Amino acid sequence: TKIYASDFGDDGITTHYSHHITISDCHSFDAAGSYSVSSNGVEIDDGSSWISVVNTTARNCVYGVMVQSHEDRVAASDVVIIGGVSEDCDRGVYLLAGAAGTGGARVTIIGRRIINCSQAAIRVGDYRDVDIIGVHALNCGAFLTGQGTSATKMTRIRLTDCVDDGGTVATSLGSGTLGTNGIVELVNHTIVNKTGVANALLIGQSNVTVRGGRVEDNTITGGGAAVLVYNSADNCRVLGLAVRNNVGSS
Repeated sequence: TKIYASDFGDDGITTHYSHHITISDCHSFDAAGSYSVSSNGVEIDDGSSWISVVNTTARNCVYGVMVQSHEDRVAASDVVIIGGVSEDCDRGVYLLAGAAGTGGARVTIIGRRIINCSQAAIRVGDYRDVDIIGVHALNCGAFLTGQGTSATKMTRIRLTDCVDDGGTVATSLGSGTLGTNGIVELVNHTIVNKTGVANALLIGQSNVTVRGGRVEDNTITGGGAAVLVYNSADNCRVLGLAVRNNVGSS
């Protein structure tokens, strides 16, 4: 509790093979980056489980909060990230499982503010059963991106009451984003104030459900659509989504 870390090399705060740990009201900022290209504010690493990260700030780090494993290790799992801020990082929250086992599982992100993160607010790699609730991303490169060695490792991703505010990159759910066969659900997801995007919401994979939410006040270029379903996506549903005041959309 109440740890301040700065000018660090690999990570400000990290766990390895640790269980039932709470990290609360801590602050990591201005990572040195001299030791590793992964100088993260908080890193929950190899084999850790039942970890809570509460009201913890990461500013000017490579990744704000990273939940991961290395190639030959068991992925961290059963992690809850509650509140706090990631600001001026490459990615606000990054989930990445190594090659061992069947990927990582059961990560919940609640109410975190992610500001000016250049690559993405959240990136998911080979994790399943991920709940993202009440996250507000402001002027980030993208709200959600992904990577994975197997689509079966990346399923049951659910976003609820989140806001993708500003920036120049659409909220995109494509076959290269979360795996062709992943099950993804957006509930009351809001996309506002985008500028210069071809589309505000892109759905390019199967098994996506959008329930409620808003796509509004975005500036669309090139005659694109505010919402685009493409890439032969199957079994997709868009229910009760409000689409309005999107300048330039076809």
